[in-house]
Amino acid sequence: MYKIVDSKFEESNTIDFSHPEMLYHICDTSKVCYNELMVQNKQKYRYVRYKVRENAFLELAELHFYQDRQEVKPVNIVACEPYNANDDEFKLANCFDYAPLTYFLSKKEGQELIFDFGSEVLINKILCIPRNDDNFIRPGDTYELFYWGKDKKWISLGKQKAKGVYLQYKDVPRNALLFLHNETRGKEEEVFFLRDGEQYFVNSLPID
Repeated sequence: MYKIVDSKFEESNTIDFSHPEMLYHICDTSKVCYNELMVQNKQKYRYVRYKVRENAFLELAELHFYQDRQEVKPVNIVACEPYNANDDEFKLANCFDYAPLTYFLSKKEGQELIFDFGSEVLINKILCIPRNDDNFIRPGDTYELFYWGKDKKWISLGKQKAKGVYLQYKDVPRNALLFLHNETRGKEEEVFFLRDGEQYFVNSLPID
């Protein structure tokens, strides 16, 4: 997730970006993979450039642009070279297939993508999903939260269909071992607990 830190979305009405305007600057490591970047944009532009910092590879699972809640798609993309042009695992089309486990990976660091929308558009939202293992809350999936009870069995706290990138449960016991099950997809589920608002997975704790 940290590889998209200091990435920039810029706009221009010329493909050489001789006078770019900042659309969005990713300044910190994202805590979730499904990032809806809301843009305070008041001017239309034809081109958008996504550029990563000089010491990072360009790695993206999904990238979509929106104008007034409607997705706008580029008519052409000027792309950097993929990590392996003969392997579909790294192809650019993976960024637009709505499958967060597929991804694009550049061959070199410090690369960029230029999106040509054919005419001027007013971008006010960007959906950006970095390369990831899809172990976050995915909107639309159904989840069930359990805690380990005194009678030594998992007790359900109820099912929820995710409306966003987090779930909110009431009456979760303090200092309890928790287990979140995704009923829609996935098999990688691990026991965790909460401490001072932070999530800790049991198998990732240091032995000492």
